[in-house]
Amino acid sequence: MVAALNALPGVTCPTPEGSFYVFPDIRGTGMTAQQFTDHLIDHYSVGVVAGTAFGSLGEGHVRITYALPDDLLGAGLERISRAVNDL
Repeated sequence: MVAALNALPGVTCPTPEGSFYVFPDIRGTGMTAQQFTDHLIDHYSVGVVAGTAFGSLGEGHVRITYALPDDLLGAGLERISRAVNDL
């Protein structure tokens, strides 16, 4: 999950420590957290949470859970990759 996100242009994602969420930095995409979240759901049917839901320091980040079956997780990552590469 982390490696796939870090391979995307404009995205950096630290390895989580004991969680089933990642909190990638999407500022390099040029979008706000809410714009990125809206873009994913509106055009790629992928739901993530804007980092701003967790306070002002969350701007420029999104929260993604990876507590999913591998096939669903892979499909979601594929769609996120397309979404970022299509920007």
